Amino acid sequence: MNIRSIKNRADELLVYCKPQFVRVLTIMMLISLIPSLFTGSGTLASIISLVISFVFLPFSHGYVVSSLKVVLNNYSSLKDEDAWVGFSRYKDLFSTYFIVGLITFGILFVLIFIMIFVFAMIFGSIFASLSYVSTDSLAQLFLAYPIVLFALLLMFIIIGIVAYVLSIYFFAAPFLLEQYHLKDMAAVKESIQFINGHIFDLFKLDLSYIGWFILIGVIEVVLTSLLDFIPVIGTLIASIVSGFVGIYTFMPQYRLTRAIFFEEIAYRRYGAQYDQSQQYQEEPMDQYMNDSDQDIQGE
Repeated sequence: MNIRSIKNRADELLVYCKPQFVRVLTIMMLISLIPSLFTGSGTLASIISLVISFVFLPFSHGYVVSSLKVVLNNYSSLKDEDAWVGFSRYKDLFSTYFIVGLITFGILFVLIFIMIFVFAMIFGSIFASLSYVSTDSLAQLFLAYPIVLFALLLMFIIIGIVAYVLSIYFFAAPFLLEQYHLKDMAAVKESIQFINGHIFDLFKLDLSYIGWFILIGVIEVVLTSLLDFIPVIGTLIASIVSGFVGIYTFMPQYRLTRAIFFEEIAYRRYGAQYDQSQQYQEEPMDQYMNDSDQDIQGE
């Protein structure tokens, strides 16, 4: 799959709808900051944070709906309401996003448990020698035993890699939900089969934006450090600034490239339309495209 051609296609599409698409992304970015306002310590704060996490679980579906509208040339139907479609269609979307999140959490939980167990078996005696745990004592321990620090870093890297691989396998699930009305485990199973043979292609696509993500991360970290004298507001300002930088540079193209990536594989994979009963029906691809346009416009 040609990554450059996908990016060029995204740029061509943005010519017709960039202001409205950027507007949708901006609204989503601002709404996504709401959970950060409810961070804190204590039981009540934890409960509130958990509830908000469940409420925001399908929120990212706005990216899927808006980007598909652009890719399928439905520019006129692109509207501000697409930004909070994850809320307005919460009942329809929640179960699929919940299952994807639950599977991801379960796999990572088991992985982390195993890694902590192995880590404790190997380095438990070293940590047991600490009379108390503090930043200074840990720093001294890492200086004395750099292998411990290396092992910890390796654990985080492995967890990050596994989390990213899982996100690749589940990449198509939200698009399948929107485009073909596949839900729950049906969407998960089809997503795994869908991406098979294209995992490295999606990795290359994401890797081509790694510089931008690093830049945005650096901007947010630097601003957060500079504004640490106003804890919550400072973090909020840093997130808003870094968010705007992303939206007005690479983010619109990035969101569209993922939708184009999905559509290219879908066009090759499905010679006919996939209905809600999960059976292929013999219909020409042009009819499938027209029906897909109508489905999205109906949203």
